[in-house]
Amino acid sequence: LTPPGMKPLNEAQASAVRHCLQERLSLVQGPPGTGKTAMTAVLVFHAVRQGMGQILVCAPSNAATTHIAEAVAALGLKVVRLLPRSREGENLQLAAELRLDHHALQVDAEAAEVVAQLLALQREFELATSDAKLLARMQDEVNDAAVRLADVVCCTTMMTGDPLVAQHIYKCLVVDEAAQAE
Repeated sequence: LTPPGMKPLNEAQASAVRHCLQERLSLVQGPPGTGKTAMTAVLVFHAVRQGMGQILVCAPSNAATTHIAEAVAALGLKVVRLLPRSREGENLQLAAELRLDHHALQVDAEAAEVVAQLLALQREFELATSDAKLLARMQDEVNDAAVRLADVVCCTTMMTGDPLVAQHIYKCLVVDEAAQAE
């Protein structure tokens, strides 16, 4: 049950993963330090491997969301960690393979490069309104394609309403630390 390169799950964790994969709705609870995040990463790994489709994983805080994204990515899945536009500066602190711009380059390198160049120009010069709208539309299209190709999309629970997340259909939703969500 445990993916290669990962410490084996204990019996309670393995049982929870099996239960979650068999049921339509599951709740896993336990005290801190009992391996719920590791169990969640294994659950997501198996859900992807079983062909359940794209998985949305969210948590109430940015730190928890990044932590679970890193745990899932360490298992070899294609994970994109989305940040709200207001926190894009923090994107640089993420591992490259989790960043949306990294995934965008893999979708259409030419379009992503054009968008990157236009964004750099926008930082130096004020774009005309029509050019700014065109840039926003191009960036949205590239980002949307990048999200569509990921195995797993990770964001905060608040960001699930963002069009970049909400316009996609996910076959499985995992909410980590759900009891802390407001």
